[in-house]
Amino acid sequence: MELVEKQVFGDEEVQVDGRQFKNCRFEGTTLHYTGGALPAFINCQFNAVSLGFGGAADHTLTFLRGLRKGGFAPAIDKIVKGIRDQQY
Repeated sequence: MELVEKQVFGDEEVQVDGRQFKNCRFEGTTLHYTGGALPAFINCQFNAVSLGFGGAADHTLTFLRGLRKGGFAPAIDKIVKGIRDQQY
């Protein structure tokens, strides 16, 4: 896993797959995840950060969105609640 330390990221898109960020600051940054190795954030600061998805991660979101529209809203809502409740 690539270690990124003590960096400040501004208004830019940062690929996070397979990276460990330690003591970094993100200011108006888009954290972009494509479904690869999970990133880690240790003692980082986040201000006005947004999330972007591509590749397998985007396909998963598209699949879940389609299921929800196709009558599986209770199941998808249960997954979202599980994420909020830190069960996943």
